[in-house]
Amino acid sequence: MDFDVLFGGFDLPSTNVLGGAILILFSFLANGQLNRMADRRAARMRFVEDQLKSLYGPLYAITESNQAIYDKFSTGNAELVGGVATGRRLTDEESRARDVWNSSVFQPSNRRMREIIETNAHLFTSKTIPQTVVEFLAHVENWEAILSGRSAEKEFDVFEYAPFPLSFPDYVRAEYERVSKQHARLVGRHRNAR
Repeated sequence: MDFDVLFGGFDLPSTNVLGGAILILFSFLANGQLNRMADRRAARMRFVEDQLKSLYGPLYAITESNQAIYDKFSTGNAELVGGVATGRRLTDEESRARDVWNSSVFQPSNRRMREIIETNAHLFTSKTIPQTVVEFLAHVENWEAILSGRSAEKEFDVFEYAPFPLSFPDYVRAEYERVSKQHARLVGRHRNAR
């Protein structure tokens, strides 16, 4: 670049100094912009990794294992599942059998998922907690009341007002897959940028 032609009339040493200062300024601005972009990319990567590690990963693992055991349970105990679904009142024996499964298998998993959701609600990408998640939390609380009512000294029936939302496992699975793909893209970009 011929600074003398560009800045004709200036003497050559001051033109070189001015040109160098302009190049330094542009370099500084470009470097700042690149650093901000890298910081945003790193923050995005941390957020997606947190979503996988603290929210969708654990929820996915628990819902998948719960679904597997529920499928086995419902296959061998169709009358317990069907009774609730059809509105047929379960016998005392059926009710106790269902309560054993709920109190020892399903509700402990539901409590873990509730804790995961409550401590990591900031990792949902929507502005509010998705409706199926709200319905799931209501279901967990409803079953807390059912199980505590049945284990009280004077046993009393508490009904299921908030059934398990069938859309919840599908939501968790879809979000886990979406965030996993997003993570893979970010990691691929990060590795390619090196």
